[in-house]
Formats: sequence, C-alpha cells, structure tokens
Amino acid sequence: MKRKLARFLTLLLALSICLSASADTPQYDTTIAFAEVLGYEDVLYDYLGVDEENNAELISLTFDDMDYDTFAITVIFVKDSTDVGLCAWDLITVGDSVDDLTLLQAVNQLNYDYPYGKFYVDPTDRTITCEMTVDLSYSSDPGRSVFEGLRILAGLLYDDTVSQTLLSLK
Repeated sequence: MKRKLARFLTLLLALSICLSASADTPQYDTTIAFAEVLGYEDVLYDYLGVDEENNAELISLTFDDMDYDTFAITVIFVKDSTDVGLCAWDLITVGDSVDDLTLLQAVNQLNYDYPYGKFYVDPTDRTITCEMTVDLSYSSDPGRSVFEGLRILAGLLYDDTVSQTLLSLK
C-alpha cells in the first residue's frame, strides 16, 4: 500500500512539473512557429503567456543598443486571427519643454515618412509608442513572416532619423 501511495505521489509530482512547464511554452500555432524561428535565429525572448481572457498570447524581445535606452517589442498573437501585432510601448517620455504642436508635428512626420510603422503619443503620460501589424492571411510560413515584421520594426526604430527625431523630443 505504501509503495502504491509513493508511486501515486511521484506521478502527481511529475505531472505537476509537466503542467507548469507547458504553461511556459507557446500554445497557438503561429506563436509556436514564431518561437521556432527565434530559436533557429538564436534570438532570446521572453514568453509572457496567454492573457486572462485566453484571447492573446504574448512574446517580448528586448533591445539594448538604442540611443534612447533599452526598449522591448511585444509580439501579440490574437487567437483565431491572422493579424499579429508588434508593439514597442513607451519608447521615450516626451519632455515638459516640448509643446503639443511640436510633438504632434514630429509624430505625424514619422508616420508620413514610415507608413509601415504607426507612431502615437499617449496623452496621459506623454510617452511615444510604435506599432505594426503583420497580416498572415497569405503566408505559407507564419513564423518567418512575423520574424521579418519584427526585423522591419526593429530596423525602423534603429533608423538614425527616427532615433534623432525621438531624442529631440525628450
């Protein structure tokens, strides 16, 4: 009897370890495909999990070499959608000395010059965010398509004109 109880407890422990490990791995097909490409490309990422409503799965990638400090791009996989969002929140906080008109002109110019990324200002804390959407409707390799979108957004943020414009607003 003690042996059966010990085996049962060992099985429960092993099962709980497996379940906790699976909670830390991507679940959606597109997220899994993207994580595989990141692994192939030797890119480190943080799996943030599935949101509380089980509607979106998140992966975050951190970039350290920027003139305007470290930033992260969060990749948002929406359940049952072919759209994947890439978002770099709070790139900079706009300085108090920058008036609203100058701020809006700079952001509008960035949006005009770089139409594949969308810059906007959060009026509550005056931070600037940039986002992009990758449409996987016609993609034969969703993981690679999202990775290329990530490269485009990161390249946009590394662009000298973009970083100089953003830095001028600090």
